[in-house]
Amino acid sequence: MLLLSSKDVESLLEIEKLPAIIEDCFRAYATGQAVMPPKVYLDLPEYKGDFRAMPAYLKGACGLKWVCVYPHNPQNYGLPAIIGLLIYSDPATGMPLAIMEASSLTSYRTAAASAVATRYLANPEAKTLGMVGCGIQARDHIKILAEELSFDCIYLYDINPAKAIELKQLFPHLPIKTTFLEETCRADILCTLTPARKPIIQKRFIRPGTHINAIGADASGKQELDIEILKQARIFVDDVKQST
Repeated sequence: MLLLSSKDVESLLEIEKLPAIIEDCFRAYATGQAVMPPKVYLDLPEYKGDFRAMPAYLKGACGLKWVCVYPHNPQNYGLPAIIGLLIYSDPATGMPLAIMEASSLTSYRTAAASAVATRYLANPEAKTLGMVGCGIQARDHIKILAEELSFDCIYLYDINPAKAIELKQLFPHLPIKTTFLEETCRADILCTLTPARKPIIQKRFIRPGTHINAIGADASGKQELDIEILKQARIFVDDVKQST
């Protein structure tokens, strides 16, 4: 059985190919060529975290991602907020073929899904990108979206301004500005990447025609967007059962 560390995964990933691969996966799922039950949650409120189990099958490939989300890990323990493993198995025999670190896979996969959504749903004339939340997800969203599109400016906001500055320093070749929340939300394309449990993005911040990749509200009890935004938006999801 193959064991892949985070360094192994990072060295093997071909980031520029990810959006096309994820688009193929969405298409396979939509046409019944893939099986992907809704994820199972194990909520641990006493630890302010949760676990998720995510099985999936494509012809010739079967896998399960076991991932946890602990938003306070970085501050309290110096650990990633998202930690995961992926078990890859032979669907013909059930034998495990590989176990790999999946924190980076999770982040890049999410960013690639946002890139696919942006390609098809955002205004093709979009020239500005906004990131609300400046953690690992924001880093990988910038990596992938900047490969897909050319931006005049990328706005960064984080409740901790030092995180926005730190993220900006990773991309000296890109036109990045750290700023306040309202200016970030006026971008043509907005990515929300926080563990917020109360709306932080207000309707008055958003311009008509803005494309929003709403990432953070991925479990019960989380909410980044003001309900008035949702009432007026055209909402697209990859899986209705999972999203409701």
